Amino acid sequence: MQLPYDVKLLHVEPTTHCNAHCPQCERNINGGMINPTVTVQHMDIETFKVLINEHRTSLEKVLFCGNAGDPMMHPEILDMMSWARYACDNFVTLGMNTNGSIGNVDQWRRMAGVMTKMEDYVVFSIDGLEDTNDLYRRGTKWSSIMRNAQAFIDAGGRAHWDMLVFDHNQHQVEACEQLAHKIGFRWFRAKETKRFKNPDMRTAYNTVLKPVEFRPRPTEYSEIKCMAQEDASTYVDAGGNQYACCWLASAENLNESWGRPFRNLPWDQLERQWDVQDTAHPCTRTCGQVGVTNVYKSQWRREVEF
Repeated sequence: MQLPYDVKLLHVEPTTHCNAHCPQCERNINGGMINPTVTVQHMDIETFKVLINEHRTSLEKVLFCGNAGDPMMHPEILDMMSWARYACDNFVTLGMNTNGSIGNVDQWRRMAGVMTKMEDYVVFSIDGLEDTNDLYRRGTKWSSIMRNAQAFIDAGGRAHWDMLVFDHNQHQVEACEQLAHKIGFRWFRAKETKRFKNPDMRTAYNTVLKPVEFRPRPTEYSEIKCMAQEDASTYVDAGGNQYACCWLASAENLNESWGRPFRNLPWDQLERQWDVQDTAHPCTRTCGQVGVTNVYKSQWRREVEF
C-alpha cells in the first residue's frame, strides 16, 4: 500500500479468533452467529515477520489489537512480540489490547517478561465489575481476568484498564477506577462507545443495550484530520490486507463501505474520497472534527494515571 509517510506505528490484527461474543463487535451479529464477512483465521508468523522487516527502519511501536479477534487467541503471540523486539534492535514499543480472559498465569508472566520497556503496555478491556462486565463481554470470565491481570502486573507488566460505559454499568465507573488502582493498573480510562446507531440495541441474547446518552451520527460534514496520518500508522488485518487504519477495515467488515475500496487503497485515492464530503464515510465518522477534538476522541469520559 502506498502511504505518504514512513510507518512509525504498525497496528496488527494477529487473529480473528476470539473467546467472547460482544454484541457490538463486527465479528458476530449482535453477539450471535459469526459475521459471514469475517474470515476466522490466524496471521501466519512469516507474514508478520515480513511486515516487521518492511518497516523496521522507521518503526517506533507495534500494536497488537484486532477488529474481530483477541490477540491472546493467537498461539504464537509471544513469539510475534519477541520477533518485533529482536528485529528492531529492542527499540520498538509493544502494546496489546485484550479482554483479559484468555491464557493462564504462566503465559501472562512470560508476557511481562517480553514487554520490558517502560513504554510497553497491555490494555485490559473490562466493562464493569463482576456483576456487569459479561453483560457486554459475553463469554469472558471475571475470575480469569482478575487472575491474569494480577499475574501480569506482579511480574512487572504495565497494565491499563479501559472501560466501555453503558447505561447498565455507568454507576460503577468510580468503583472500577478504585479497583484498578488497588490491583496495580497504571491507567484507568472510561469511554462511551460511538457504535450505537439507535437509542438502544437488542442483542442475540434477548437483552437490550443502552448508551449513557445516545448521540446520532453526524449529519453535517466536518473537516477530516486523519489520525493515521498524524501518527504515521497503518493497519494490517489477520489476512495480511493493509488499510490506512482499523476503522476502514471495520467499515468493510460491517458492509459500510458502500462499494468503496479501502483494502490496499493508495493514499491519493483515499484523499479523493474525502473531497466528496460524505457524512457517512468512516473517515468522517471517526476523524471528523468536533470542536478542538474529533469524533473518536470525544468518546473518552475519564482518563486517570496512577
